Amino acid sequence: MTPGRGFACYLGGLLLAVAVSEGVLRGIRLRLPAWFRVPYYLILALFFLYPLALSPLLDGPRSEALLWGLFGFSPAAGLVFLTLLPAIRRGPDYVRANGSPWRWPLYPWVLFGLLACAVPARAFLLCWSMGPARRAPTATG
Repeated sequence: MTPGRGFACYLGGLLLAVAVSEGVLRGIRLRLPAWFRVPYYLILALFFLYPLALSPLLDGPRSEALLWGLFGFSPAAGLVFLTLLPAIRRGPDYVRANGSPWRWPLYPWVLFGLLACAVPARAFLLCWSMGPARRAPTATG
């Protein structure tokens, strides 16, 4: 087990996701205002970096701290989604003339709706991959 390699992979994955996102947005000339862009990248960072925050807790696989850490992903995601409030307050005029054929509320809320649907999936996969391993039943007799 090499924590350095895992850190590099997660960080590299985040940087690749940011580069691809920026490349696509610039390539198709789609304007995503800052009050939407910052929460988008915070959500990506949460998805990629939260497992790194939990990695020191893996030494005690049945520890209470690890279980609370796994539980904490969903509330953390909720807090990150709250960073969309300033964009919500600006309303549909904030994304007018954005380069998309979609009008408010389809653009940009479909993006954040998909990310919101990914939160329970990510929480499940974190618990599945980092949670306490179950022992296989042993045959007696």
